[in-house]
Amino acid sequence: MKKQNPSGVVISSKMDQTFPLRRREIVEAGPPVKALKEWWPALFTERQVFAEFKEFAKKNGQRFQSLDVQSW
Repeated sequence: MKKQNPSGVVISSKMDQTFPLRRREIVEAGPPVKALKEWWPALFTERQVFAEFKEFAKKNGQRFQSLDVQSW
């Protein structure tokens, strides 16, 4: 993320690989948002917000079946 023009494909790939680690850190430690922005800056891009929501919705399937994330 520190590059002037970071590759969205590479960032998405790396963020997908680290999803379980991030989830565990956030749930167990409950860090403030400021710390999260420092540790995971890509997490706050629009692309990653949608990706994280889709991953969360996939894991919690029944509750989110009626939401159409693609139309946002």
